[in-house]
Amino acid sequence: MKISLQKICLMSLVIHLGISTNTYATSVNASTFGWNTSDATVALRNAIKSAYDTIVVDFQAGDWMIKPLEFDSLANKTIIFQSGVNVVAKPGAFSDIYAVLLRFNESDNINLIGYGATLKMQKNEYIAYNNSEYRHCLSLNSCNNFKIYGFKLMDSGGDGIYVGAYTFPYKTFSENILLKDIWCDNNYRQGISVTSVQHLRVERCWFTNTKGTPPAYGVDLEPFRISQRLVDVVFDKCRFKGNA
Repeated sequence: MKISLQKICLMSLVIHLGISTNTYATSVNASTFGWNTSDATVALRNAIKSAYDTIVVDFQAGDWMIKPLEFDSLANKTIIFQSGVNVVAKPGAFSDIYAVLLRFNESDNINLIGYGATLKMQKNEYIAYNNSEYRHCLSLNSCNNFKIYGFKLMDSGGDGIYVGAYTFPYKTFSENILLKDIWCDNNYRQGISVTSVQHLRVERCWFTNTKGTPPAYGVDLEPFRISQRLVDVVFDKCRFKGNA
């Protein structure tokens, strides 16, 4: 049986990070869904929503320029962003105050791996908008068993990362979330906001240079509805520096 070099590398990375997978995992390069330099939204969306359980967002000659992407009820996926990949918010495409670069709702058993990869928005553009605070790089809502590794998340119009709950009548908290080796830099509202979660572990993450919409903290733990909760929230070996 022949196994490609790419498959061997993916298997090695999965084993190294301690991510469980099944014997019959299938993988695909996201670019095969039609990457182009001006707008790669459809390619990335279709790759992630495809039947493949391992998606590789592969390095291209230019950025992965995208409009807001939202995923509902995604399950059992490992999404690997190759080193050097930049996923960038398309200028002019985030005028909606709730537009998020990558938003996941009620998604379970997801691994996002992005060592050497960047999720970047257009902070200077959003400063001109009134009260920009929800344009996050990554948003997890009512998700379970969701792990994020690596990545630099920068220049959002809101938070680098938001962890909370989807709207009623869905589950009122996210659960079993791991964030590791992430750098949130120069975001507009918070480095990370946590509003409703049970079992969150944040390891070796940096939250730096947050400035813009108050409170502009590195981290904000803030349930705002009676149905929300903070249970077993751990920040370990993290750094907070230069936040307003």
